[in-house]
Amino acid sequence: MKPMKAILKSAATSLILMIAMVLSASPGSAQPDGLKGSYVGISNDGSTISNDILNPFENLLGIGSNSSDERIGSMYQGRIDLPNLPISVRGAAFLSDKGRALEPTITYDVPVASNTNIYVGGGYTFVNNEEITTPLGNQNSAVLTAGVEAAVNDYTIIYGSGRLSLSDENNDTSPVKLQFGAGYRF
Repeated sequence: MKPMKAILKSAATSLILMIAMVLSASPGSAQPDGLKGSYVGISNDGSTISNDILNPFENLLGIGSNSSDERIGSMYQGRIDLPNLPISVRGAAFLSDKGRALEPTITYDVPVASNTNIYVGGGYTFVNNEEITTPLGNQNSAVLTAGVEAAVNDYTIIYGSGRLSLSDENNDTSPVKLQFGAGYRF
Protein backbone atom coordinates (compact mmCIF):
# COMPACT_ATOMS: atom_id res chain seq x y z
CA MET A 1 0.00 0.00 0.00
CA LYS A 2 2.89 2.36 0.78
CA PRO A 3 4.31 2.17 -2.76
CA MET A 4 0.91 3.25 -4.13
CA LYS A 5 0.80 6.25 -1.77
CA ALA A 6 4.32 7.21 -2.81
CA ILE A 7 3.40 6.99 -6.49
CA LEU A 8 0.27 9.11 -5.96
CA LYS A 9 2.22 11.67 -3.93
CA SER A 10 4.90 11.87 -6.62
CA ALA A 11 2.28 12.22 -9.37
CA ALA A 12 0.44 14.97 -7.46
CA THR A 13 3.69 16.85 -6.82
CA SER A 14 4.66 16.58 -10.50
CA LEU A 15 1.24 17.81 -11.58
CA ILE A 16 1.40 20.81 -9.24
CA LEU A 17 4.90 21.69 -10.51
CA MET A 18 3.80 21.42 -14.16
CA ILE A 19 0.77 23.65 -13.53
CA ALA A 20 2.98 26.20 -11.76
CA MET A 21 5.45 26.21 -14.68
CA VAL A 22 2.68 26.69 -17.25
CA LEU A 23 1.05 29.50 -15.26
CA SER A 24 4.35 31.29 -14.61
CA ALA A 25 5.63 31.05 -18.18
CA SER A 26 5.72 34.39 -19.95
CA PRO A 27 4.17 34.57 -23.39
CA GLY A 28 6.79 33.94 -26.03
CA SER A 29 6.99 35.38 -29.49
CA ALA A 30 5.81 32.08 -30.95
CA GLN A 31 2.57 32.05 -28.95
CA PRO A 32 -0.44 32.61 -31.27
CA ASP A 33 -2.52 35.77 -30.87
CA GLY A 34 -5.82 34.00 -31.29
CA LEU A 35 -9.05 35.69 -32.29
CA LYS A 36 -9.65 39.22 -31.03
CA GLY A 37 -12.87 41.19 -31.25
CA SER A 38 -16.57 40.63 -30.78
CA TYR A 39 -19.03 39.24 -33.32
CA VAL A 40 -22.64 38.39 -34.09
CA GLY A 41 -23.60 35.58 -36.42
CA ILE A 42 -26.29 33.41 -37.90
CA SER A 43 -26.12 29.73 -36.95
CA ASN A 44 -27.33 26.45 -38.36
CA ASP A 45 -28.56 23.69 -36.08
CA GLY A 46 -26.19 20.75 -36.48
CA SER A 47 -29.04 18.23 -36.20
CA THR A 48 -30.49 19.49 -39.48
CA ILE A 49 -27.22 18.55 -41.15
CA SER A 50 -27.35 15.03 -39.73
CA ASN A 51 -31.05 14.78 -40.65
CA ASP A 52 -30.24 15.77 -44.25
CA ILE A 53 -27.61 13.03 -44.37
CA LEU A 54 -29.66 10.33 -42.62
CA ASN A 55 -33.15 11.01 -44.03
CA PRO A 56 -32.55 9.34 -47.42
CA PHE A 57 -31.42 6.16 -45.64
CA GLU A 58 -34.25 6.30 -43.12
CA ASN A 59 -36.81 6.79 -45.88
CA LEU A 60 -35.28 3.93 -47.89
CA LEU A 61 -35.58 1.63 -44.87
CA GLY A 62 -39.08 2.89 -44.05
CA ILE A 63 -38.05 4.33 -40.71
CA GLY A 64 -39.25 7.85 -41.47
CA SER A 65 -37.83 11.17 -40.38
CA ASN A 66 -37.67 12.73 -36.96
CA SER A 67 -37.35 16.27 -38.31
CA SER A 68 -39.86 18.76 -37.03
CA ASP A 69 -41.13 22.12 -38.18
CA GLU A 70 -40.88 23.24 -34.53
CA ARG A 71 -37.17 23.82 -35.15
CA ILE A 72 -37.82 26.24 -38.01
CA GLY A 73 -36.78 29.69 -36.86
CA SER A 74 -33.81 32.00 -36.66
CA MET A 75 -30.67 31.00 -34.79
CA TYR A 76 -28.12 33.61 -33.69
CA GLN A 77 -24.85 33.47 -31.79
CA GLY A 78 -22.53 36.18 -30.54
CA ARG A 79 -19.37 36.89 -28.58
CA ILE A 80 -18.30 39.88 -26.53
CA ASP A 81 -14.51 39.90 -26.25
CA LEU A 82 -13.18 41.12 -22.90
CA PRO A 83 -9.84 42.79 -23.79
CA ASN A 84 -6.77 41.63 -21.88
CA LEU A 85 -8.68 38.70 -20.37
CA PRO A 86 -8.84 35.11 -21.66
CA ILE A 87 -12.62 35.01 -21.18
CA SER A 88 -15.59 36.02 -23.31
CA VAL A 89 -19.28 36.54 -22.73
CA ARG A 90 -21.29 34.65 -25.33
CA GLY A 91 -24.90 34.20 -26.16
CA ALA A 92 -27.08 32.10 -28.42
CA ALA A 93 -30.71 32.71 -29.30
CA PHE A 94 -33.38 30.76 -31.15
CA LEU A 95 -36.45 32.73 -32.24
CA SER A 96 -39.58 31.36 -33.91
CA ASP A 97 -43.30 31.97 -33.85
CA LYS A 98 -43.73 28.86 -31.63
CA GLY A 99 -41.08 29.62 -29.01
CA ARG A 100 -37.80 31.19 -28.00
CA ALA A 101 -34.65 30.02 -26.29
CA LEU A 102 -31.81 32.17 -24.94
CA GLU A 103 -28.46 30.89 -23.73
CA PRO A 104 -25.93 33.22 -22.09
CA THR A 105 -22.52 31.66 -21.38
CA ILE A 106 -19.07 32.59 -20.13
CA THR A 107 -16.11 30.90 -21.79
CA TYR A 108 -12.38 30.52 -21.35
CA ASP A 109 -10.70 31.19 -24.71
CA VAL A 110 -7.46 29.50 -25.78
CA PRO A 111 -5.60 30.86 -28.84
CA VAL A 112 -4.44 28.00 -31.06
CA ALA A 113 -3.37 29.93 -34.19
CA SER A 114 -3.46 33.42 -35.58
CA ASN A 115 -7.12 34.55 -35.54
CA THR A 116 -8.30 31.17 -34.19
CA ASN A 117 -9.52 30.19 -30.71
CA ILE A 118 -10.94 27.15 -29.04
CA TYR A 119 -13.12 27.75 -26.01
CA VAL A 120 -14.86 25.98 -23.14
CA GLY A 121 -17.37 27.32 -20.68
CA GLY A 122 -20.77 27.13 -19.12
CA GLY A 123 -24.07 28.90 -18.92
CA TYR A 124 -27.80 28.41 -18.75
CA THR A 125 -30.51 27.85 -21.36
CA PHE A 126 -33.86 29.60 -20.89
CA VAL A 127 -36.69 28.08 -22.96
CA ASN A 128 -40.05 29.86 -22.91
CA ASN A 129 -42.13 26.96 -24.28
CA GLU A 130 -41.07 23.50 -23.11
CA GLU A 131 -43.68 21.92 -25.40
CA ILE A 132 -41.41 22.44 -28.42
CA THR A 133 -37.87 21.37 -29.19
CA THR A 134 -35.46 24.15 -30.14
CA PRO A 135 -31.87 23.81 -31.35
CA LEU A 136 -30.87 24.88 -27.82
CA GLY A 137 -33.03 22.25 -26.12
CA ASN A 138 -36.59 21.92 -24.87
CA GLN A 139 -36.23 22.92 -21.22
CA ASN A 140 -34.42 25.31 -18.91
CA SER A 141 -31.04 23.82 -18.07
CA ALA A 142 -27.44 24.47 -17.11
CA VAL A 143 -25.14 23.82 -20.08
CA LEU A 144 -21.49 23.17 -20.81
CA THR A 145 -20.16 24.44 -24.13
CA ALA A 146 -17.04 24.02 -26.24
CA GLY A 147 -16.22 25.34 -29.67
CA VAL A 148 -13.84 26.77 -32.20
CA GLU A 149 -13.90 30.13 -33.97
CA ALA A 150 -11.71 31.56 -36.72
CA ALA A 151 -11.51 34.72 -38.79
CA VAL A 152 -11.84 34.35 -42.55
CA ASN A 153 -10.89 38.02 -43.02
CA ASP A 154 -11.03 41.24 -40.96
CA TYR A 155 -14.83 41.20 -40.70
CA THR A 156 -15.98 37.60 -41.30
CA ILE A 157 -15.90 34.86 -38.70
CA ILE A 158 -16.82 31.16 -38.87
CA TYR A 159 -17.56 29.07 -35.80
CA GLY A 160 -18.82 25.77 -34.55
CA SER A 161 -19.87 24.79 -31.06
CA GLY A 162 -21.25 21.91 -29.09
CA ARG A 163 -23.44 22.17 -26.01
CA LEU A 164 -24.22 19.59 -23.36
CA SER A 165 -27.43 20.11 -21.41
CA LEU A 166 -27.05 19.13 -17.76
CA SER A 167 -30.77 18.73 -17.14
CA ASP A 168 -31.58 15.49 -15.38
CA GLU A 169 -35.21 15.37 -16.48
CA ASN A 170 -36.19 12.62 -18.89
CA ASN A 171 -37.00 13.86 -22.36
CA ASP A 172 -36.85 12.55 -25.89
CA THR A 173 -34.16 14.91 -27.18
CA SER A 174 -30.41 14.52 -27.17
CA PRO A 175 -28.57 16.45 -24.45
CA VAL A 176 -25.88 17.33 -27.02
CA LYS A 177 -26.54 20.17 -29.48
CA LEU A 178 -24.26 21.30 -32.31
CA GLN A 179 -24.32 24.65 -34.10
CA PHE A 180 -22.28 26.01 -37.00
CA GLY A 181 -22.33 29.49 -38.42
CA ALA A 182 -20.77 32.62 -39.82
CA GLY A 183 -20.74 36.11 -38.39
CA TYR A 184 -19.67 39.72 -38.61
CA ARG A 185 -16.69 40.71 -36.45
CA PHE A 186 -16.45 44.21 -35.02
